[in-house]
Amino acid sequence: MKVAARKVIKARKDYHTLLKLVRQNPGVHYRELLRVSGLGYGTLERQLTLLERLSLLRAHRAGGFTRYYNPDVSKTDIELLFYLKQRPYREIIRLLLDDASDAFTFQEIVQKIGKAPSTVSVQLGRLIDHKLVSFDEKRGYTVNNKQTIKRLISKYKV
Repeated sequence: MKVAARKVIKARKDYHTLLKLVRQNPGVHYRELLRVSGLGYGTLERQLTLLERLSLLRAHRAGGFTRYYNPDVSKTDIELLFYLKQRPYREIIRLLLDDASDAFTFQEIVQKIGKAPSTVSVQLGRLIDHKLVSFDEKRGYTVNNKQTIKRLISKYKV
């Protein structure tokens, strides 16, 4: 009987720990949860699945990655955080948020980011596809919803 009770208590502690990790790090990647929680792969998978079924957390799966969020984070914020949590996209978005400049040309972005033009092109294409960035031939590249993105950067410290 004591062994069963210990397993239940440990499971509850693990659930609490996982929820706390997700609350502190919205958009945390599955592998990061695996590393930080110290849980085994199977245990973590079962517990995350149960928490998701109980609507205690949200999973966002895209591009072969799974990231976890509190259930109160909106779908729009999840979509934005998905890119803000990835350094290459975050660098471009932060550059375009620069208040000193209204817009940037492709060459300016490549120069300031320090990545290959092909890499920047692919990343900008994805940001445009997801309507985070706009391109105008006369002005260049700009961020859409600047205030929303600034709010997310501040709120979630990305």
